[in-house]
Amino acid sequence: MLFSTNSCSIDSKTSLLLEAGASVSPVNGDGQNALHLAASRGNIYVVKAILSFECDVDLKAQDNSGKTALQLAKIGGHTAAEKLLRSY
Repeated sequence: MLFSTNSCSIDSKTSLLLEAGASVSPVNGDGQNALHLAASRGNIYVVKAILSFECDVDLKAQDNSGKTALQLAKIGGHTAAEKLLRSY
């Protein structure tokens, strides 16, 4: 499960998990999936991996506070993650 991948993850580790079929859909207690977490932390490597592997992730999914991954990236000032999410 990719959910446990944190902001210290490197691109190759994330890619290996995704290639092995790691799920990006489970949510935590705040209703955030792996994309929400990566975007909110500005982890561009994980955001890019999730998007490039065309994982079954809903870009419009909202967490318990009604925020999407894009909104969390913007709120956090993570412009690279925000730009990447906007391109999808």
